[in-house]
Amino acid sequence: MAFRRPHLRQRRTCEKYKAELEDKNYHLHSELQTEVDSNRQNERRIRELEQEYSQCEQKIQNLNREIERLEHASEEEIAELKFEISNLKNQLYQARKDDQDKEKYIFSLEARTTARDILTDQIKRATRQIRRKENNLHQDLAREQRRHYDAEAERDNEIIRKQLAEGGIDTVVGDLENERNEKRRWLYERYEKWKAKEKNSCQNILNLQGQILALQNNPPNIQQIGMVGYRFPIYYGRPGEDPEDWLRDIQRFIIASQINVAPGAGQAPGREEAFGLVVSCLAGDALNWYNTRVKSKNWRCNNLSDNLGVADLNAVQDLGAGNNANQIGGLNTAGEFQGKAAAEIGRIGAGVATGVDIIPNGTWDEDWSIAGGEPVDNAPVASNTGGGLPAVTIALGIKLGQLLYLFRTAYTTVEHLKQTAVFGQLMQGDMSVEQFSA
Repeated sequence: MAFRRPHLRQRRTCEKYKAELEDKNYHLHSELQTEVDSNRQNERRIRELEQEYSQCEQKIQNLNREIERLEHASEEEIAELKFEISNLKNQLYQARKDDQDKEKYIFSLEARTTARDILTDQIKRATRQIRRKENNLHQDLAREQRRHYDAEAERDNEIIRKQLAEGGIDTVVGDLENERNEKRRWLYERYEKWKAKEKNSCQNILNLQGQILALQNNPPNIQQIGMVGYRFPIYYGRPGEDPEDWLRDIQRFIIASQINVAPGAGQAPGREEAFGLVVSCLAGDALNWYNTRVKSKNWRCNNLSDNLGVADLNAVQDLGAGNNANQIGGLNTAGEFQGKAAAEIGRIGAGVATGVDIIPNGTWDEDWSIAGGEPVDNAPVASNTGGGLPAVTIALGIKLGQLLYLFRTAYTTVEHLKQTAVFGQLMQGDMSVEQFSA
């Protein structure tokens, strides 16, 4: 059978059909790819909605916790919130059931998205309502606290007015402010002097060792100490060393050494000798504390003006009872005492109190808190300068009774215990109290 070539026209028709089929195939392929992309987008949207669903569940859990935290709120409000949460849970449960049918979910994607938005808005509204109610509760609590604080302030004001009526308390705030400023100055001064502390410590230790060696090589001292049976009570100021115990030991040592430190002008050399003995028994942190806090300083009495009409603190101690201008009662009426001194005079009685009630007399147990005594770098100011408050008396140098008072009330370990009681125990480790407090 002879081969017949297709007619040219037939060949063109086949090519045309083939081109049309290829074109349709391309369009179908594009539509299929579009459908695949759409399915992927729908699946991604499903995952996003599932994540949103999980977030909704988390918000519901947060709302539940919020409800538990607000149990002190009114029961009616909590019941309303729980009812709203229950409705939201029912809606979420229904949405979860609908998610099981993926194909139906894809067809209803847009409608479900709207439902999710509505549900999210409802949750946000519920959350805002809870926050508003929480804020209202906090505001109520704050108002109640303010009323409580106002009541306490009124009570404190009443107490202060009563104290002011009794006299002498109107300067307490100023005294506290002055004390705070002075403490700040002390801290700054200690920082400045700390740089040279190690060098001074070494030199002081060498001096102390030389003094001890000289005392040990002095036959009268050896004989006297051997007879009494007391050794030098050295105080280092380490953690665990109680200043009170050392003060009792140094008192026994001085008495055993037959040093006369009784009050009075005749025993001034004995008190100076005892002062030097006390300093020679200091070592380590205790000696550093003495060198930075006490040595070469003057004694300021914050509660005594410089207009008392007498030359020094011994003369102030000799002031008698009465209400004349040169007596304790008259000076107090004139406003020459403040703080604890004025309060003590008011407690004893203006016509009964004497100078001994203000200036201590006892060496071993002197209480300088009434006069407001403290060591300062300021120049001396005599008690008869005549300036009047706020100018105060500043005596020259630190005496034996004042030094023992500082060890009893202001030494580093004592201040450390005070701070521990107020602020809580800090981690000290193996540092000494002097190093730790610095």
